[in-house]
Amino acid sequence: MSRLSLHELSVRIAGKTVCEQLTMSLQAGRCIGLLGANGVGKTTFLLTLAGLRAPAAGRIELDGRDLATLGRRRTAQRLGMLMQQHADPFPASVLETCLSGRHPHIGFWQWESQQDHEIALQALQVTGMQTLAERDVHALSGGERRRLGIATLLAQQPDVFLLDEPVDQLDLYHQMRLLAHFRELAERENKLVLMSLHDVNMAARFCDEVLLLFGNGELLHGPTYRVLTTANLERLYGIPVRMIVTEDALFFQPG
Repeated sequence: MSRLSLHELSVRIAGKTVCEQLTMSLQAGRCIGLLGANGVGKTTFLLTLAGLRAPAAGRIELDGRDLATLGRRRTAQRLGMLMQQHADPFPASVLETCLSGRHPHIGFWQWESQQDHEIALQALQVTGMQTLAERDVHALSGGERRRLGIATLLAQQPDVFLLDEPVDQLDLYHQMRLLAHFRELAERENKLVLMSLHDVNMAARFCDEVLLLFGNGELLHGPTYRVLTTANLERLYGIPVRMIVTEDALFFQPG
């Protein structure tokens, strides 16, 4: 089932073309890695798919409905985006911040239910933040704040996850644990996960498909094992790349 469908989509920013007349279906149950050099427009592309930035042309459908016609609240019930940065202008605890992910599912003038609290606490447990539930967000480290952002998105329980560098600032343990969790959400709960990554090896390990942004509108999308080649990666990053094959995995490193 197609979760996100792009129809002749064109995305541009500051005179740069991110994609041009792109038609593509992104299926439920898939974990997709978005790769590209700095500045090619990965964040802009994700913001456009989230409906937070208007495309230059074309349209986006969410579960067969034109995204532009859906209200913000209804969209947020089905699609969530993890930004690179998190703003915390007001004092709040970790739990209170995580509970904000439930707001699209709560009616106006209603308080969070016991079920909402349980969902938020479960999300904090997944990200290893449950013991910090009462801590003020301004007292968190960068990595802890990143994990709280992920927990807040998990509490939102969308069908589509758009993740902008989700494991940025995280140590290796939390990178592996959380990427594995998103892969599991795609496989077991039929979610669509699209995430920008800088680590090619993480994409090779956790992603069913990859989408390469080359700049100037060029794009390549397909199964990970077909698209992640030394030739494609050398073209993508402009450096020599070596492939290392083991019994358990495939690795890439600068040549």
